[in-house]
Amino acid sequence: MGQLNIKQRYIIELMYATQASQESIGNAINRDKSVVSREIKRNLNPKTGRYCALYADALCKERHHNKNKHVVLDEAMKAYIKRHLKEGLSPEQIIRSKSFKWS
Repeated sequence: MGQLNIKQRYIIELMYATQASQESIGNAINRDKSVVSREIKRNLNPKTGRYCALYADALCKERHHNKNKHVVLDEAMKAYIKRHLKEGLSPEQIIRSKSFKWS
């Protein structure tokens, strides 16, 4: 079903502020209570101790932007890796070498 949208986060914010159960919040947004629990745990504002939909959405977008992206090996990188593996280097040694460049 994917990520929560801003509308669902606003519903969480309003219901959480009224001390509704996570199960009832989940039912309101058509998600499992574990999704609500995880959302609140990840995105609770540490300064205020409150859940804010805009703050949660910004954190989510920041995490998505900063996550590790899938790296595709081009032919030159594959040849470089194969050559060094044949020389007896481990994969860890190869990627830590100064001449190894991710594309």
